Formats: sequence, structure tokens, C-alpha cells
Amino acid sequence: MAGKPTPVKLFVGEHDPAITAALTTGTWLKWYPNAAMETLPNAGHYAMYEVPVALATALENWLSKP
Repeated sequence: MAGKPTPVKLFVGEHDPAITAALTTGTWLKWYPNAAMETLPNAGHYAMYEVPVALATALENWLSKP
């Protein structure tokens, strides 16, 4: 089915030892041309526990865009 590509937003913790910004850039951003990545400061692998307000705010900002 043809249509508008699905937008993808990736959140990466600044200090994540496993899923780094470089890894995400070399994989997800290559595979999904409509994807965007945002690095969350002071977060590691579990941003939802480490910086929950920052993650929620970043997600809300992205979802509110047309």
C-alpha cells in the first residue's frame, strides 16, 4: 500500500553504553530515511527511569508537531 512514510523518532541516552548515537546513526537512520534521532542528556540505557520528565517532554514535543 502506497502512502506517506511512517515517521520514526529515536531517543538515545547520552551515556548509553550499548545503543550509542553512532550505532543508531549507522543502523536505524540508514534503514529508515524518515527517522530522526534525539540524544537525551544525563541518560544511559534506561532513560525512562533515569530522566523520565525529559523523555516525556521530548516525546510530547515530537508528537505535537504536524
